[in-house]
Amino acid sequence: MRAARSGLLTGNAPKEKVEASLPSSIFNMTNMIIGAGVLALPYAFRAAGVLPAICICISVWIASSYSFVLLARCAEELQEFSYKDVATRTYGPDAAQFSEAAILIYTIGNLIGRQIILGDLLPPLVQVLMGIDSIFAQRWVVLSVVTGVILIPVSLSPYIDSLKWSSVFGLVCMCYVVLLFVGLFSRGFQLGMVNPMEARAAHSSFLSLMAFPLLVVSFTAHYNTMDMYWELKSRSIDKMRFVVSISTGICLAVYLLVGLTGYFLFMDKTEPNILVNLWVDREHPPHILISTAFAAISLAVSFSFPLVCHGARNSIKKLFFFHRGGEIYDDGRDTEHTEHVCITLAVVMTSLIIGLYIPDIGVIFAFMGSTVGVTFVYILPGLFYLKIVDSRRSRYVDDSFFGEKFGPTALIAFGGGIGVMGTIATSLHTAGFI
Repeated sequence: MRAARSGLLTGNAPKEKVEASLPSSIFNMTNMIIGAGVLALPYAFRAAGVLPAICICISVWIASSYSFVLLARCAEELQEFSYKDVATRTYGPDAAQFSEAAILIYTIGNLIGRQIILGDLLPPLVQVLMGIDSIFAQRWVVLSVVTGVILIPVSLSPYIDSLKWSSVFGLVCMCYVVLLFVGLFSRGFQLGMVNPMEARAAHSSFLSLMAFPLLVVSFTAHYNTMDMYWELKSRSIDKMRFVVSISTGICLAVYLLVGLTGYFLFMDKTEPNILVNLWVDREHPPHILISTAFAAISLAVSFSFPLVCHGARNSIKKLFFFHRGGEIYDDGRDTEHTEHVCITLAVVMTSLIIGLYIPDIGVIFAFMGSTVGVTFVYILPGLFYLKIVDSRRSRYVDDSFFGEKFGPTALIAFGGGIGVMGTIATSLHTAGFI
């Protein structure tokens, strides 16, 4: 195996090898996957009903976990450690451009969404501390300060592994939110105010389709998978499979706990953002536990922001700076390198500006997840591996290669199916039918 991979632009500028431990990789992957989208999961359970939502969630978990490992197998087989390089080796430069464009669109949209979430969560907390009329409670002031003080500095980090401690802190914050929901549910159940038996087992209306765009890419971190695999100490497919299994297993547990307890607490009154249910009267400060939950979610979103920015920055370099003759190197060179800093600033500031002026683009994100997200999470990994299998078969005649095609083919079919369902659901919702 190569100790350093080729430079992103010239093909000969080495990237220093990072030795990421198993715990570090697990923390970072888990933090990448779990985001503020967890707050929409109770609404997904309300929309679909308990049993369909659980089935969709588990199906997406299985497919996404398999897709993670499939990407690592592609990287190991070809000894290429980026989406673009694998796409180039399998389907040519046009496929490489398409795959990186898909990742760029998704990651930039994801970053904008995180800015919007911070803009929804932080101003009310500042109002509690400094008064509703304080200039510091204005949405644009809060987001500008958080972006300048937290998001930009942490996003300049060149390696995923260097973000492990911020990932640990972000996961601790998310654990608090999970414990809060479990605690509220337990207390409500003991007092007879919550009865899970009243929940719908399944929902027969068109509303049930809304579970698809909410859950279809709920286990997404594939844009950084090959970077993570390359950084993994003494990397192997078995080690990557272990990282994926633990990380996605933690995420599944969190999703089911928050989704079920949040739905059981509010039933048909469950809002798309469950925190709205917890703070109804905005004229008065929320309970200290609810305020802490807002702060915890905000911190978790902030410390997962640089992981997504890493993927967006890499895609920009690969798409727009490939022919610069070596002036820009792959992530991992000096973080003070001018182009590295400029690209990072451009990505973060773009997300800030759009997040300030477009306070709600949920429908766009739903379409994006059901189309672009599904493409690079399910469809492209399957196509990559099928091409690799065909290439090996052209060199070695072995009937066992036919068995290797079943999994990738099923993954492509699954991605296409849930992508179509998610797109239909979002279209019907936009048209006002659901």
